[in-house]
Amino acid sequence: MLPKFLNEKSDQGVSERTLKDYKRQSKYLIEYFKDRDINSISSKSEYAKYREWRKNYHKTHEKKNIQKYKRFGKTIEGRKYTSVGNVVLNRECRLLVNILRFCKDSMNLFENVQIASYKMLPESRREEILSKKEYDTLREYWLNKNPFYWQIISFVNNTGIRYPSELNRICNKDVHLDKSYVLIRDRKNKKKDNPLHTPVPIVGRAKEIIETLQARQNISNNPDDPVFVNDQGIQIKSISKAFKKSLDDCGIKRNLTMYSLRHLFTTRMVRRPDIPIKILSEVLGHKNTTMIDKHYAHLRAEDYVNVFQRSEDHKQEILKNRNNNTTPEQTETELTSSSQSSNE
Repeated sequence: MLPKFLNEKSDQGVSERTLKDYKRQSKYLIEYFKDRDINSISSKSEYAKYREWRKNYHKTHEKKNIQKYKRFGKTIEGRKYTSVGNVVLNRECRLLVNILRFCKDSMNLFENVQIASYKMLPESRREEILSKKEYDTLREYWLNKNPFYWQIISFVNNTGIRYPSELNRICNKDVHLDKSYVLIRDRKNKKKDNPLHTPVPIVGRAKEIIETLQARQNISNNPDDPVFVNDQGIQIKSISKAFKKSLDDCGIKRNLTMYSLRHLFTTRMVRRPDIPIKILSEVLGHKNTTMIDKHYAHLRAEDYVNVFQRSEDHKQEILKNRNNNTTPEQTETELTSSSQSSNE
């Protein structure tokens, strides 16, 4: 069933990354349901039993509770797994339901069985973002330890692109310094018949980083060469673990990741009323503004106040500088136009 399901999703244009995630998630489903009658696993009670088993998986499978990964051909042991969170449980159970429905619709299974819907468990938002003080502490740490790693961290923080998937795909041919943008190809929400290639603005620090990297004399700048390589011309697959270690070394005792930089960028941009949410969502590679509304906008009370205060200050500036011959109707038109442009 699973190979046919994955082939169907591939034909529908699902990305390789998503297919890889499906394969990883499905191995636990197969392990739990492998000896079961297929017609007996489509009820809400079965979903609940699976969740309970999966939640405690690392407590009951001690030989599998240590993270292992390859680095330079060697197997490295990482952190110890403890429990499985609601995000993972929801993804795996939703995948299960999708597979069952595929079997019913395309493989003539479950003819007399109703596939139960799945009720999502509550998922905590990623509220943790770096403070300015913490960010400055990390900058000092990395400029002393490995400036190239800081260029990666700073670029993600100043563009909001996904790391490492999108940053590692940036090649020299994707850089348009004269127009101040880089083209991010084949983004997460692409469609097979309409791949999503998004121009991401590089201004200020982000542009300086690209200029510095491309100006190195001993590094190849062929069109298909990746931009983010170290001074030896080597592309580092991921600095995520190094980033986590730097948090500990800097005394930042919070659950932050490289992905937190994307949230930090988005939060800063949302707090700026001059950047339309629609444009921001497209720069982030989202299909619409829903993700920003639900997960990214870490707004505080003072952020709302600041937006209205800037609007009021702008209004007062117009009133102060208007020509004495301006009619009340003209003034009202100026104020209305200003208000609309700041909210579009």
